Amino acid sequence: MAKPVQIVLNRKAVGQLLRSPAVKADLAERAKRIHKAAGGDKAGYRADSFEGFDRSRAQVVAATHKAQTDQARHRTLDSALNAGR
Repeated sequence: MAKPVQIVLNRKAVGQLLRSPAVKADLAERAKRIHKAAGGDKAGYRADSFEGFDRSRAQVVAATHKAQTDQARHRTLDSALNAGR
């Protein structure tokens, strides 16, 4: 029987990778594509990217009441999610 494989992550290196400029740029680009697919600023959606405590993050949110209603009724952001892949 084969011995189990044990993987040990270098936590410091993983943290540096998750905060790297390349990851930040990739997340910002993905958020931008989702934002555009959802209708953009004209439809009331907003895309943001920022560095959190332990990693870079990006989000697309329904910023206006019109966009929130649209999201609740039609799940616009869920439909636009594939644009970020």
